[in-house]
Amino acid sequence: MQPQGPPRIVEWRGQHYFFYYKDGKQVRRSCARMNAHTDKARRRKRKELEQKLELHEASRLVERTVLGVAYATDTLLVDSLEDYGKYVKRRLKARTTDLERRAGLSKASAVEIERTLTKFTAWLESAGLDGLTTGGLSAQNLRDFFLHLAEEPDVPGVRKTTRSLATINKHRRNIGGALRWIDELRPKQIPDFQAFKGALRADRTGQPEPQAHSPDELRRFYHRLKEREKPGYVKEVEDRRRGKWLQPAQAEAATPLSMFFLLAALTGMRLTECLQLKWSDVDLKRGRISVYATKTGRKRVLPLTGAPEGEVAPAFVKTLARWKRAAGKRLYVLPHAQPTEESPHPKPTFDRRSWERVGEDLGLRQITPQTLRQSFVSYLSSAGVPETVAALWCGHGPAVATRHYRTQVLERRQGRSVQEAMGLTDYRK
Repeated sequence: MQPQGPPRIVEWRGQHYFFYYKDGKQVRRSCARMNAHTDKARRRKRKELEQKLELHEASRLVERTVLGVAYATDTLLVDSLEDYGKYVKRRLKARTTDLERRAGLSKASAVEIERTLTKFTAWLESAGLDGLTTGGLSAQNLRDFFLHLAEEPDVPGVRKTTRSLATINKHRRNIGGALRWIDELRPKQIPDFQAFKGALRADRTGQPEPQAHSPDELRRFYHRLKEREKPGYVKEVEDRRRGKWLQPAQAEAATPLSMFFLLAALTGMRLTECLQLKWSDVDLKRGRISVYATKTGRKRVLPLTGAPEGEVAPAFVKTLARWKRAAGKRLYVLPHAQPTEESPHPKPTFDRRSWERVGEDLGLRQITPQTLRQSFVSYLSSAGVPETVAALWCGHGPAVATRHYRTQVLERRQGRSVQEAMGLTDYRK
């Protein structure tokens, strides 16, 4: 352990810094951030630091001798958050090397946590709290950060981002997980974790009503997707200053959105499940799809045809067979870019902006991969498929299906399958 010494003022890279040792660790603090801009102010601040260090050592001695426990509440918060970020990466690596037992953390979750940590550390620096310790963190600091997220400028000085309560709550969960991990470290870094519970408590959000799109909406949306994928498609563009004019549409993503639409609408799979579906998971002879749920880590089987509870999409099985013949040696069901030596099996992608333009052009209510999933569950229920079976096919509990996915279908067509009820049997016309 390095010996404790008085703070030193060092000029480094054109700026003045305080260098000192605290609990055996070297600490560097910017003089400017401590409002010590002149020599006189820096000497006064150095004396204050020296006195604080002496008091700190005295308090640590009392804790060790009287309480019999070790504390490290003076650890910089940004350092502890950095350590937690390394732990998250280790969990991600564990998941990639142990897919069967599902140990570790999924890539999507790791990305979300890393995004939250990046925003939090950036806010600490911008608020002048980069020197905040784990023992000095307060619930008000957390509330200030979440308020900052709610009104954070998208582009500085231009406009502010409107984040939903669900998004803010997701950041709350990520920060709470980080602080719990830090609280469990020894020596103890957070003296009273209970004080944060109020700031970390999620705000109650109203769940949007589930949607069931009518056959007319589904057909119009699908045909507009096909229209936009035709070569030479021209669209009308409007600008407030220049008026209206025609221009060729930008090239869509290499993954055709019309193929994604059919796969999502007729199977009820999640967005990531559609993009990650491989031909090895499709049994064309029996008309079944094995879905590996990245969200739950479980496998489920969706029978497109031949299920005693009811027919789902028998005509879509023929479509899948046609896609398979055109796929060649392609690994994924949905196509993307051409294979290369560096990327022999390019992964499909979802062009969200192009998808949203279709709804805007048609003036339809919002159609998303999630509402397609809700529609699929609703049509299953309307076709007489038991709630428990529909939940099993879609990969969630019956209560979740009822509360968040199923709604009444008023405009379904008569047919012998869910595909016919959705009006997507003759989608090639």
